[in-house]
Amino acid sequence: MKHLKIVVSVIITVTLFTSCKKTTGPEISDIKGVVIDDSTGVPVEGVLVTLAKMKQDTTDSLGKFYFGDVEEGTYSLEFSKYPYRDTTLTAYVEGGKTWEIEVRMRYLGPPEWHVVDSIGEPVVQVFFVDYWTGWALCGGDGLWWGDKLYRTMDGDNFTLVYQFSQEDSVRKIFFVNSYVGWAVGMKIWKTEDGGYTWVEQMNVDSIYNSQAYGLYFYDENEGFVVGGGENIHYNHDFVLHTTDGGTTWIPYEFFESDDSNLFALFDIKMDGDRGVIVGQHVYCIWEWVGSGSFYTTNRGIEWHTSRESFGSEMGHPPFHRVTLYGNGKAIKIWRGGLLAARSEDMGHSWFLLDTLSCPVYDIFFIDETHGWIALEEGIYFTRDEGTHWWGQWAGGRVTSLYMLDANWGYAGTYEGCILRYERRK
Repeated sequence: MKHLKIVVSVIITVTLFTSCKKTTGPEISDIKGVVIDDSTGVPVEGVLVTLAKMKQDTTDSLGKFYFGDVEEGTYSLEFSKYPYRDTTLTAYVEGGKTWEIEVRMRYLGPPEWHVVDSIGEPVVQVFFVDYWTGWALCGGDGLWWGDKLYRTMDGDNFTLVYQFSQEDSVRKIFFVNSYVGWAVGMKIWKTEDGGYTWVEQMNVDSIYNSQAYGLYFYDENEGFVVGGGENIHYNHDFVLHTTDGGTTWIPYEFFESDDSNLFALFDIKMDGDRGVIVGQHVYCIWEWVGSGSFYTTNRGIEWHTSRESFGSEMGHPPFHRVTLYGNGKAIKIWRGGLLAARSEDMGHSWFLLDTLSCPVYDIFFIDETHGWIALEEGIYFTRDEGTHWWGQWAGGRVTSLYMLDANWGYAGTYEGCILRYERRK
């Protein structure tokens, strides 16, 4: 009996001791290191370092990063900064110890343009819905209209999928996804199978005695088409709006039409509720008067005439391409080349940039520090919103641009080449 009491006493004592003792978790450690440029040996600032997709840090001016209170275990570390090659390492963390590393990242240089396909006939326009899926409108006069549609699903190889009639004079294409898109010219067409078949939605020529030149769609239902005439006998400028995918088109007739004041609207871009149309306003057939640019702040319900501060010696030249970027900014280029104008208030007012050295065919901006123009002599790039331009590719006349982001885009040339802009491998 006495022996039993002793055993019970020991068990109780051990139990009490165990219950009072604190439970200890796994030991924690630190991870720190430095990122170095592999070619120069100089620390790299601004590298985004991600620890197991849970924690992030950015290297400082000395290239250093730090993660504290890391439990013992195995972790992946990801290092990313453009234009360096993304790097991934595995960290083995022992409890109570600091894991220190030196990471070397390879400098890739800025993206570059290179030929990915040669179609064999002039490229009028390129258009992409993602990094690999796109179309090229080709043939025609090689500059302003085409009659053949090519498609790619890998970004490299373009295949002919449809041939329009030359009389249709297709000016522009626009796709909202891999299947649904529109084409405009003498008519408005729609495709729902990626461009293999097209259905006519409107005969613009028979209704307006003119052509459609530009279009923009928000989605499969809502979009705009603009056009008009450039001839003394054509005076039917128009803006068409649809909310049912083009089944019905509602005209917005906000201009007075008479034989001495004629409009042609060439391009339209929208950004949410705001948008810009550019074109020309001619008096008789030899002098430009009034502004050919218009803007909206309520999703196209109302359009207003823009103000241009070019000076009386410039008159009001016609502009045929416009790009929107940043917070309410826009740049438009003159159809004859040589001139560009910028707006800081989404097209309400414009001021002239420096004249350009040769004819310009297209323009595309991603933001305030990434902009491109397609010229007679190649592709130029700007980091200061068009104040200065630098040559990026000088392989011939470039007729169209489409940029997906600051590091990836496509271009088409009059010689029939498709170019891609991407980071070096």
